[in-house]
Amino acid sequence: MGFFKKLPHKATPAELSEVHARLDAQMCGLTQEWALDSLGIDRLLPLVNIADNEKMGKTKAILYAYRFGYLAGKGGNGNE
Repeated sequence: MGFFKKLPHKATPAELSEVHARLDAQMCGLTQEWALDSLGIDRLLPLVNIADNEKMGKTKAILYAYRFGYLAGKGGNGNE
């Protein structure tokens, strides 16, 4: 868990723009709207709740979303 000992500094707007551009390029045209439609409100709201209210919640929510994507890629619906 040494990864969490050194968290990154607060990014500047220019740095965030650079990160967004790099991530958008990697997503090959998949929009945020597509992602929200694919994830569904029944999964999105609990993730937002975790992100907003738990210690390390943003990281936990990201990891849950990643696992939903993995299950979808395997052909599962993530509700097993």
